[in-house]
Amino acid sequence: MLRPTVSPGGCRGLRFETSHLLRMRDHGVHVPELVMIDDDWIVLRDNGHILKDQIKAAVAAGDTAKTCDLIERAATGLADLHARECAHGAPLLRNITICKDGSTGFIDFEEDPEGCMPIADAQARDVLLFLFSIQREIKKRPDLLQLGWHKYQLHAGRNAAPLRPLATVLHRIFPVYLLLLLFRRWLGTDAITALQTYQTLYRDVGSLAGNPRIGENSNNSTIQ
Repeated sequence: MLRPTVSPGGCRGLRFETSHLLRMRDHGVHVPELVMIDDDWIVLRDNGHILKDQIKAAVAAGDTAKTCDLIERAATGLADLHARECAHGAPLLRNITICKDGSTGFIDFEEDPEGCMPIADAQARDVLLFLFSIQREIKKRPDLLQLGWHKYQLHAGRNAAPLRPLATVLHRIFPVYLLLLLFRRWLGTDAITALQTYQTLYRDVGSLAGNPRIGENSNNSTIQ
């Protein structure tokens, strides 16, 4: 799940991204229409408004209802993508769109984790990146991270394929989490974001791997 999946770049990278996009399209995922393709470039139609921009505008305007609605639609869209036996590779808020018809779309297919790991692992990786992106972009609203996670679970189901590999990797890096907690005052933004994401996930997913939940027998440590 932690293997790099970066595009090789150049002409090979274009073929790589095009193949990923077409495979997702064939599975019914709302992706941009491929208009033209050449050895050195590809042309895609617009696929809607960038979710990251829409959420930040709603947060700035104090529109809590719209903010929550956008997060829920993104989480539901990702769960639907996974139900179609696909993995995105980088489902960050900037790579999710809200289309004109109100549906959830996806862009940017440079990464393809399905090529180097089992599909369930690739989907679990998607979940981690999606939630990390929520926490990173909207730092003062941990409730939105929890909302996105709970909405994903609700739509995907508690027995969804990604949850078990997700539980396994969370269990394996638990000692790292405890170590970083000791140094949280000196950690940078991304590290704090990762800790917050990990804590939220482990509370719900950890039990799938037969592990105690955070807060139970862990000195009740909570990231502030």
